[in-house]
Amino acid sequence: MFEGLHGSDCWHFHSPSGGPGGCASLTDPTGWHTFAARWEPGKVTYYYDGNQVGVITTGITTAPMYPILNLGVGGEGGAVVVPSTVLVDYVRISK
Repeated sequence: MFEGLHGSDCWHFHSPSGGPGGCASLTDPTGWHTFAARWEPGKVTYYYDGNQVGVITTGITTAPMYPILNLGVGGEGGAVVVPSTVLVDYVRISK
């Protein structure tokens, strides 16, 4: 759903057809923020702090999925800083 890349909060939908997405324009990336995705048939709409930041309409599956909370380091995300932490207040999933 969301991932930190190069100091930005970015949204993606990874599937066999690719990983379309983009990054939210942030004025202050520090502190607590809300991230949301509304998954509808053929479309996922992404929200950052209650504001719509993107829509993806390609490669959207109808297969059941589940959330993964991950603090991965390395790859294309910039310099690796260890130890690192991620703080999550809550996760809500609704139909």
